[in-house]
Amino acid sequence: MDPFSPLHYLQNPIWVFDVDNKKILWANDKSLRLWEATSIEELLNRDLGQDMSAAAGATLVEYQQAFKLNKVIKTWWRFNPKKITKNMLCLFSGIPLDDGRTAMLVEVIADESSLRRDLAFSDCSNLALLFSSDGKFISANDAFSSSYGNHLVDLSEFIGDINIAQQWLDNAKKK
Repeated sequence: MDPFSPLHYLQNPIWVFDVDNKKILWANDKSLRLWEATSIEELLNRDLGQDMSAAAGATLVEYQQAFKLNKVIKTWWRFNPKKITKNMLCLFSGIPLDDGRTAMLVEVIADESSLRRDLAFSDCSNLALLFSSDGKFISANDAFSSSYGNHLVDLSEFIGDINIAQQWLDNAKKK
């Protein structure tokens, strides 16, 4: 029986990454387009360590250690399947393997272009947030507060990446 079979029902791209062997062990079909793959079998046979930098590999080992402490990591991750750059907001968590090792469960929350488009074209009945020019959280409308509370500190916490938040602030200041 496939131990990851319940994950097939999720609508976002999701996969299990073997940090030690730099391979995807399992993926749902929503991941195929994201990975520029024609089949799950093709994706599972890829050696993702081949083009991985030492820095990225070291980061993944750090994440793996964090997972052993039951930590979850929300961050933007840039990768290049078939030389096509993708920038995705991901939730990384540990998932135990049968052999006792910890793999990384990757859930894609959003991609940068979709998130920007969704924020730009949402109607005023949706969520509204106000940040200061230096990115500090000021206010949110009732729709946001009732759904997510008023726990935000700054824009980088909302977006999940300090560099992208700074880029958004710099772009806003230019306009």
